[in-house]
Amino acid sequence: LACDGTSQPTSYTSSLMRSLSKGLIPCDWQVYPIPPTTPLGDWLDDFSNRVRKLATLSAESDYRNKKVWLGGLFKAQAFITASRQAVAQAKGWPLEMLEPVLEIGGEGSDSECSFVLEGLSLEGAGWSAGLVETYELTTALPSCVLHWINPSVEGEKP
Repeated sequence: LACDGTSQPTSYTSSLMRSLSKGLIPCDWQVYPIPPTTPLGDWLDDFSNRVRKLATLSAESDYRNKKVWLGGLFKAQAFITASRQAVAQAKGWPLEMLEPVLEIGGEGSDSECSFVLEGLSLEGAGWSAGLVETYELTTALPSCVLHWINPSVEGEKP
């Protein structure tokens, strides 16, 4: 109603309209870290990608063989923690005994100890079936598989 002039905008709405008309991301919308120079259009594209991925994930009950865009999560560390807790509970292992192993270029497995990640990048090196020198600052990695292993259990290697 404030946009069509039929009512007076609140101070919040006025602030929102000022930011949007200048192409800036409103302060209240900045709920995850972004570079301060990010244009509004780029932020909207990024945000809509995040929402689409989250909508797809929220329809699932088992994330093990679903590709998770770790960088697209609002709290990626919470996913890592939850995956560790899920493995510990499924296997009956103490949390402190679990160690992460990242398999670059993995396609997933039926293991209850593995989670497929996508959209990861490597900084300061390249990847071609192993680390390689490069002049590029970052290198996009293929899908990766995060395995949680318990080194004290024989045969629990990815």
